[in-house]
Amino acid sequence: MNFKSLFSKAPKIAGFTIGTIIVIVALVFLIRSCSSNNKRSQSLYFIGRDVSWYPMQLAAKEKNLLAFTNDLLSIIASNEHLRFEFVDVTPTLLIQGLDNGHYDAIITTMRPNVVNQEKYDFSEMYYELGPVLILRKDSPRLSLKEMKGHTIGIVTGSSLIFNALRETGANIYELTFVSYDTNIRALDALVKKQIDAAIISALPAYSLVQSLYSNSLRIASAPLADEGVRLVGLKNERTENLIDKFDKRLEEATEDGTYKKLIEKWSLIDASHPPPQK
Repeated sequence: MNFKSLFSKAPKIAGFTIGTIIVIVALVFLIRSCSSNNKRSQSLYFIGRDVSWYPMQLAAKEKNLLAFTNDLLSIIASNEHLRFEFVDVTPTLLIQGLDNGHYDAIITTMRPNVVNQEKYDFSEMYYELGPVLILRKDSPRLSLKEMKGHTIGIVTGSSLIFNALRETGANIYELTFVSYDTNIRALDALVKKQIDAAIISALPAYSLVQSLYSNSLRIASAPLADEGVRLVGLKNERTENLIDKFDKRLEEATEDGTYKKLIEKWSLIDASHPPPQK
């Protein structure tokens, strides 16, 4: 046996073995790293938003709604082991950015309909902004249906659309509408009995009725249309997963009182639950 020949080959064999081990170990770490990064990317969602909330009427509550949104989404993300990164954009670029894949979802007041539901997935509303019915405190009426044949004040350019109203048959109530250029003018006309009711967006309605008109007017309904803030994304499996988790946690937050605490924390109103009549 040629021991010299055997030993001369040993370093090469050993070198090959060590090199192979190094390659294998590197591949293992690479696979694990890729897997870890993929897991992180699957839990990270970029959310587009317009912090000016245009064209919503928020009665100077823009920052309050933004803070409320941040807190609510932070709780939902924590409970679902997700991470949300916000992308602030202008109103004109919000939906365009979603369509171009710049973010996974947007915070928007866009309402679902038979056309856009083919393209987008919509969460449940997490904050209602629809118009509410306002009456004088001495009015015996309680609902829009009871206003049949009466005159209602609205603000010029308001987004009140009958086919969006929640009350079945509201478009045949024979209501007469009078337009005013501001909310205050509409409510002043109501106080002076020039009209029988007013319909204006929830936040300015509550802001005005609870301050300037606290002795004369009252909120008489929950929002009459399904206008509010939602989470919306392009229709795909990833978005569907996000929306399902969001809706589940939103329902839990509503049931366990978390939602109400956040509303109170940020001095907002829950228009879906109008105050009891006095």
